[in-house]
This record gives sequence, structure tokens and C-alpha cells, in this order.
Amino acid sequence: MSVPRKVGKAVVRNKLRRRIRAIFREHESSMAAGSYILLAYPQSAALDYHQLSEIVTSLTVRASRAVLSASKTMSEAVEEHRV
Repeated sequence: MSVPRKVGKAVVRNKLRRRIRAIFREHESSMAAGSYILLAYPQSAALDYHQLSEIVTSLTVRASRAVLSASKTMSEAVEEHRV
């Protein structure tokens, strides 16, 4: 996770980091295993917890789907080469 100085002062950046970590903890069971990279923009500091949660959740769902479809495609390719 990266929260640049453009987001605000240290208090604002740390608050945003805590919120994002809490959101990830809430939804970790529904996320695909792997690494997620999140870059916060200055506008994200103005969002309340529920708005931020909706955005982060939708992004992680999209990323999880992409990871799962890529792994299925990879396993299908391996199976084709075995035959």
C-alpha cells in the first residue's frame, strides 16, 4: 500500500492506511490469494469509511477474478500441451 504525501499530512495518511487495512481484513476470506498493490490518491482522504470500503472491495473483487481467470487459462494451456 502506498499513501503519498500528496494525500495529506501524516495524521490523514495514517488514518487512510488504517481504514484500508481494516477493509482488507474484513474481506480477506473472499479475496484470491496473492499480492495486492494499492495506491491511494488525494481524493481518497475525503471519502468516509463506507465509500472507501465499497471502492476497495470492488477493486479487490475485480483483481481476484482476473487472478482466477488467468490461473484457469494457464492450467488449460498446460493441459493442452500434455495431450
